[in-house]
Amino acid sequence: MEDTKRLGIPLLLILFSALAVKLIHRFFTFSFTPTLITFLIVCSLFLFGMVLNKSRKRRNPAVFKKVLAILVMVLLMLMQMGYFTLPFMKDAFDFFGVDGFYINMIYIFCGYLFAD
Repeated sequence: MEDTKRLGIPLLLILFSALAVKLIHRFFTFSFTPTLITFLIVCSLFLFGMVLNKSRKRRNPAVFKKVLAILVMVLLMLMQMGYFTLPFMKDAFDFFGVDGFYINMIYIFCGYLFAD
């Protein structure tokens, strides 16, 4: 039963997130729909990372890494939505070949780090 709960919750999160994005994309045709979809995807990836970190040990009460995870997530999300750009980060992303896939992995890692 523990394995079903441990593996089922991330699977349900994936399914519900995919359904929500599909429904919003289909039924909302407003100018803010792409922003809403990006926000929903970022939140889903962050929650997925949090759900994956179900360690049995006592959680670390340190606040610094939680704040850092939130700041990195918000910064990347605002950059992905196009609200602002930081030239040195864009150059660094281009140099290392960071694209949407790796940014999504960073969102998951931030959720994992936040839950630790």
